Amino acid sequence: MRAFVERRPRGLGPSDVTNEDMIAEMERLQARAERSEAELARVRHAQEHTPWYAHGDPDGEPDSCPYHYLIDKLDASVLFVDADLIVHHANRYLADFMGTDPSELEGLPARELLARVLAPGPEHDAIIEQFLAAPFAQRTDEIDVLRADGREACFSVTRRPVLDSDGEVLGVIAIGTDVSRRRETERRLARYQQSLRSLGSEVALSEERQRRAIATRIHDDISQNLAYAKLRVGSLTTCPDGESCRDNISEINDLLDAAIAGSRALAFELSPPLLHELGLTEAIGWLTEQFGERHDLNLEFTDDGRDKPLAEDVSVTLFRAVNELLTNVVRHAHAHHATVSVSRADGHVLVRVSDDGQGFSPANALEGHSSYGLFNISERLDYVGGAMLIESNELTGTRVTLTVPVETARP
Repeated sequence: MRAFVERRPRGLGPSDVTNEDMIAEMERLQARAERSEAELARVRHAQEHTPWYAHGDPDGEPDSCPYHYLIDKLDASVLFVDADLIVHHANRYLADFMGTDPSELEGLPARELLARVLAPGPEHDAIIEQFLAAPFAQRTDEIDVLRADGREACFSVTRRPVLDSDGEVLGVIAIGTDVSRRRETERRLARYQQSLRSLGSEVALSEERQRRAIATRIHDDISQNLAYAKLRVGSLTTCPDGESCRDNISEINDLLDAAIAGSRALAFELSPPLLHELGLTEAIGWLTEQFGERHDLNLEFTDDGRDKPLAEDVSVTLFRAVNELLTNVVRHAHAHHATVSVSRADGHVLVRVSDDGQGFSPANALEGHSSYGLFNISERLDYVGGAMLIESNELTGTRVTLTVPVETARP
């Protein structure tokens, strides 16, 4: 009481302040303090104890979230499920998506809401159990959901736990974004890439047929005609008048021998008969031997001797890949020794090309324009269900492993 009197306005004497005035002033101050404490309690409760409800009055009656308007304006679904897995809030976007009112979703068990929103299918129940097995785990999933009009959509759903100031779990918030357009774009891109691979495979097979036709003509026409010409020239050596030109005849024979050998080698390179008649292993063995002789490189070929049944397009793909890899060894590796091996393990055929030359960065090589050959190998192998693994460094050189499943047929 004394403190209040000491703060009285100037000009008022002690006789001017009555007890009634002091009591009224104290009551007003006490009421203001109580209102302030109630407001502070409401703010603290809103900030620390629940993300979706705040106390609107001292009695603790719930009022809507202060950010309700903004949440309802989001172009994404927002859902809050409490610690008992009961829906406490669903924004307008989610309700409109499901063709209902937000109030009808509040109070629903999470399992029931998931059962209603998920698209039907073999994984419907499994997805629900996956969500409920660890409901408060922070993660992002893409799921197929059902619109109110019966059409399906793909949503990217990110969920994370909501904790109070003491670290206790209040519930989980889930935000879903419609990514149907993105998924459809990805599917179109995948189909486009598959079409490109298919076209690339068809082009490769068409090229192989053309190579085979050219090789057959070289063998049947040019090589045989050259061989016949050699026989005719050789007959001149027995002619009485041919003695004077014996040296010339011998030189012509040498030229014909070189032409015959060159035409045969060209025919084999275009389309080795071994590949079509005896199979991939024999063709790669012959190719390795030819590269070693032609480029004076120490090349070694090994085969595990196991049967390797492969479709024709797969055999052609592997043969051309080995040819490309050996060409890279000769042009870029500066190697002294290289090996080519063919083996079979776990239902796959493995072809490895290794060298002791200077290595390179596989990632940089596949991204660069100069490595179109490697990129082409990778794409063609992917089309036939195979894969390429590149291991390379400056100390040990390079090893490229080509893997395809046995008995692979072109789709």
